[in-house]
Amino acid sequence: MSDFEIINGVLINYSGNDTNVVIPNSVTSIGYATFRDCTNLTFITIPYGVTSIESDAFSGCTNLTSIIIPDSVTIIESLAFYSCTSLTSITIPNSVQEISNEAFRNCEKLHLINSVNNNQQFKIYISGEFDNKNWQIIKQISSINDLQNYYNN
Repeated sequence: MSDFEIINGVLINYSGNDTNVVIPNSVTSIGYATFRDCTNLTFITIPYGVTSIESDAFSGCTNLTSIIIPDSVTIIESLAFYSCTSLTSITIPNSVQEISNEAFRNCEKLHLINSVNNNQQFKIYISGEFDNKNWQIIKQISSINDLQNYYNN
């Protein structure tokens, strides 16, 4: 029996308790509250083809530490990562056009947002977005050398 419930490409429920989860390739959207309060979750692999991360999708995943969003996601909805208190970094690809209100609210340890969006022309709503005020945006990282230079400066 599968831990994933998928309807018309939307992952609507995850019933497992794994620490590392690989979302099936057939998923095109991570639905509302799909992984809510999955406190065992530390790492997740989102496949290319997922276009949206809906509200509360990962809210309360208190042990999730980092996430790389594939270059197919166009929207991260409100409270998608609410209270992911161990989340320290996230990579936002070129494809993201909108990050909705409070998508990262109460992500106390989030300090690094790696955005590979060259022109930064996506909408970001930051009302209450980053409570800890201790975050940075890396506008363009094209190589490991760029990342090392960033930290050495």
